[in-house]
Amino acid sequence: QNYDKVLKAIREVLPFAAVCSFRAEEHTVASQAAHFEAADVVIGAIGAALANAIFMSPGTLLVALHPSHPATSFSVYSSRCGQSYFWHMAHQLGVEYRAFLCPRMRVDMGGVVDTVDFSRFLSAEVMPLISEVR
Repeated sequence: QNYDKVLKAIREVLPFAAVCSFRAEEHTVASQAAHFEAADVVIGAIGAALANAIFMSPGTLLVALHPSHPATSFSVYSSRCGQSYFWHMAHQLGVEYRAFLCPRMRVDMGGVVDTVDFSRFLSAEVMPLISEVR
């Protein structure tokens, strides 16, 4: 629900990156595949669109925003430590994977990302990997 603020945080922490605001539902399947294949880094909320990670190249990076609201109980591993089927997929594909837990986000209702914590996460967890990607 604070999509624009999340994009702003990404652009501020990674000013050298070409950031593409992408909503999978607005693209054909072929276009989705092409975007994920071309990306060095994909940052997105857990959901069906991240299944496009199947098209990512080995050595690229997938960052998943995981709902971890106390009322979220779809998976203890996913909502409490960020290990989901996307982690398994990335591991099998040779794609680096990082999870950012979002305590104010629920699977069924969405929510917000704490952009201050997210900026810190990007600096600490994503920035060091960017130089290693491709």
